[in-house]
Amino acid sequence: MWVLFSILASIAGAFYYLSTQNAKINANIFMVYRGWLIVFILLPVLCVYPIRFSLNFYLMSLLQGAIVAYTDYLSFRVNKNYGAETVSSIIPFSVIIVFCAWCLIHPSIVLNYLETPVKTFFIICSLCGVVYALINYRKTPLTKKAFRLLIPVLILSSTISILNKLIMSYSGENPLLCACWRVWILSLLIGIIHLKIYIKKGLPLKTLFDIQTLKKGYIFILLIAVMIFKSLAMLRAQNPAYVSCLVYLTPIWIMLLGSQIKTFNFKKQNKLTSRKHKILFLTSVIILILATR
Repeated sequence: MWVLFSILASIAGAFYYLSTQNAKINANIFMVYRGWLIVFILLPVLCVYPIRFSLNFYLMSLLQGAIVAYTDYLSFRVNKNYGAETVSSIIPFSVIIVFCAWCLIHPSIVLNYLETPVKTFFIICSLCGVVYALINYRKTPLTKKAFRLLIPVLILSSTISILNKLIMSYSGENPLLCACWRVWILSLLIGIIHLKIYIKKGLPLKTLFDIQTLKKGYIFILLIAVMIFKSLAMLRAQNPAYVSCLVYLTPIWIMLLGSQIKTFNFKKQNKLTSRKHKILFLTSVIILILATR
């Protein structure tokens, strides 16, 4: 089931990114909406189906929210100075970090890998193939200064995935509600942090309530879907790194959906992409799916 949920998360992610690009919401307003609109969208559901989880669940969700907000801030700094493609050229390394970190957190999984050496060999090869294909997908120069700035982003991104898996371990018989509560808690914290930043910048609060901008808030339903599907996939996957690999299918879906659905006004990037790296990526994903069955 983790494969299905991961693919659904990647498809929802493609619709989300294309809709965001088309909506053209101001960056400062967008970050506030990313927290508070999700909080208000999910609130009726959680009021109707309230469920109590352990204290660790809530503490981890709050921690993850703080890390997500700080990672967004660091990523924005690097994006502003070096471009988004610089970030995308190193973030795939988090797959390897997550894989190794999860083996350290759960040593018993290492025994499972040792019991099936052939299958483990293909899993490791597929993970390395995904990472290599993604970092070479576009020929983007990476300076030493940008690399140093990206190291914290890389570590924090890996931590977010691990926390997601740990949080979902508290789901019990209600994985869907657990995923909803996780999204609500971290969105609440993200909303509080970014609203504080918004006010600190001296930006007018009335612009947050502009009707035309609020109408574009439907895109955050797609973001909720991405996070819920990814959480459910994390619960089912043996290692959270597997989910990360399949979620990276999002750029493939963006190209396919963007070129087919005229509503998105999708524009192809001028920079050339490597066909052989696309093939390597898709082949690695298929091998990973088959090796983990």
